[in-house]
Amino acid sequence: MQPVHKVALIDSLSLDMPNPDFVKSIASLSSASGYHFDYYPPDNFSFEVLTNLPKLGYAILIFRTHGALGEPVVATSMVYSSSSHVRAQLGGELGRVQVNQHQYFGILPGFVTKDMCGRFPGTLVLGMGCTSLGGDALAKAFVEKGADGFVGWNGWVTQGHTDAVFTYLVRLLLSGDSVGAAVTNTMRTVGSDPATGSILTHYPS
Repeated sequence: MQPVHKVALIDSLSLDMPNPDFVKSIASLSSASGYHFDYYPPDNFSFEVLTNLPKLGYAILIFRTHGALGEPVVATSMVYSSSSHVRAQLGGELGRVQVNQHQYFGILPGFVTKDMCGRFPGTLVLGMGCTSLGGDALAKAFVEKGADGFVGWNGWVTQGHTDAVFTYLVRLLLSGDSVGAAVTNTMRTVGSDPATGSILTHYPS
């Protein structure tokens, strides 16, 4: 299966940091480039959706989610419970992500490897959350699952800045720039996070 002209935005961050303008921008950029756009807000962001993502053949898969200190993780909008999904927690597929006063399940590399059905057909995965590429375990799991590459942050990032950076990045990618060129040009133009100094990077580099 080859990737088709489809872009997906998984937006659990909108639980506490909504940005409708960002969603509209990605939808508009996708449409203008001939890509179908699918939007997954928090109430449509389930483990079933995550498990079946590889089957949907997205060319670009955007995770607008919280991240966590330490191992790269994709925070979901599912409230964490130590007594739920116990086997997946013990198996290193799911973890706990603290967001302000709330705790959510987080997708670890093991979930991508063990639980996601099928393979990503040359998909480019964009991780907008903090430290999404603070290490390469999560990115490597996606690539070993068939993805072409992974783009993310090497450290903490503010919500406004990640939205601005990924709007610019997606514009370049949909216009035909290579991943490396798009990341370089985005950092040159928009820059690192002024509050944290974090920069955008990609795997494999």
